[in-house]
Amino acid sequence: MAGLEKQREQYAHAVEALSDPERTRLVLVARLQKSTLQEVARTHDELSAIGLKNQYLVINGVLPAREAERDALAAAIWQREQEALTNLPVGLAELPIDTLFLQPLNMVGVSALKGLLNEHAEIASLPEQNIQNKPENMSLSVLVDELARSEHGLIMLMGKGGVGKTTMAAAIAVSLADKGFDVHLTTSDPAAHLSRGQFGYRKLLYVKDIF
Repeated sequence: MAGLEKQREQYAHAVEALSDPERTRLVLVARLQKSTLQEVARTHDELSAIGLKNQYLVINGVLPAREAERDALAAAIWQREQEALTNLPVGLAELPIDTLFLQPLNMVGVSALKGLLNEHAEIASLPEQNIQNKPENMSLSVLVDELARSEHGLIMLMGKGGVGKTTMAAAIAVSLADKGFDVHLTTSDPAAHLSRGQFGYRKLLYVKDIF
């Protein structure tokens, strides 16, 4: 009980320090994406409820307006971000806000950090490349046909979170099973929720999670 009481005192002192605007400013960092802003808004509300109200919002990785002129994709991203900025959740809209523009390089080193805080810094342009295999000339069925030619092997899909690895893996697995191949589909992502029932009954498709 003595140990528990000590922890309570430490917690109370920590909350007191964090609640003091003269000693602490809480900086919430978010991207201009609806789901991210909603999560940060929830955090803002929870912290405010326990007295941590001296908060500051930094929106990171904002696409500069001049980049929207490059192509249709950049324009769509910029438009989506501006709509998110215009429709900030109520709690966040009341906070002091700073924005940091998306940078084309890693933020490593003093010069890179100086550029991060300079909104007029030049953004390096990559030379245009002649892409032979454009997405419109490719399809999932073409990819599956190429994979099927070897008749066996290990197919690994890797990438950043939320880009569709599990979705693509499932689509490839189902297509290969439909072609008559034995397929073992597995994931190490606890959030993937793979189950055999998602794909209907396929005798040659085995589904398993690895956690």
